[in-house]
Amino acid sequence: MVGNLRGNAPLNSIIKTWAADFIHGRDSLEDDPRPGRPATVTTQEIIDKIHDMLLTDQCLTEHFIATELGISQERVHAFINNHLVMMKVSDRWVPKLLGPDQKRLRCNMSMNNLAIFYGNPQIFIQRFVTIDEAWDHHFQPESKEQSKQWKHHGPPAPKKAKSVISAGKVMASILGDSEGMLVVDYLTKGQSITGPYYASLIKQLREKIKKKMLG
Repeated sequence: MVGNLRGNAPLNSIIKTWAADFIHGRDSLEDDPRPGRPATVTTQEIIDKIHDMLLTDQCLTEHFIATELGISQERVHAFINNHLVMMKVSDRWVPKLLGPDQKRLRCNMSMNNLAIFYGNPQIFIQRFVTIDEAWDHHFQPESKEQSKQWKHHGPPAPKKAKSVISAGKVMASILGDSEGMLVVDYLTKGQSITGPYYASLIKQLREKIKKKMLG
């Protein structure tokens, strides 16, 4: 029996403290009530305060909250993640925030395209043209993946000096369909992408489609 309790027995110093307490008149085995409010109440109040602070300003840092409430940053982190189930994320950058009218217009265009697609998917895919824009550097070095080569075991891997992408670059507008590229236009230096520029691309695209559809 002693062997079974040996791993769970309290330390001798704790036993001496208990013995001294009972000698001086203690007659209960229960813990004495502690002053102040229960810890659960205090914890919930802190969680509510943190929640209110985050609803007021979602960019607050854990360090700022901990300083304002007088608690550790580790507790703030635990309350936010475990109790409020919140996490801090960065904004997702988009080219432009669309208004209600612009969103509606794009929705209608998408629905029209879907209707055409369901009418004849094969013809739709053949005639659908997309546009993409990309920066084309004057010199773009070979990537590490592209420079891989086969070799026998034993000899060390070949060495190659690291090169960087050149600063000079030009904007390329690429229009193509399911079979490949139709128009590739390079933006001249000093020119900006405007409505007239896109109109010129459409004119080039129409000529290319006319030549492609001959016969």
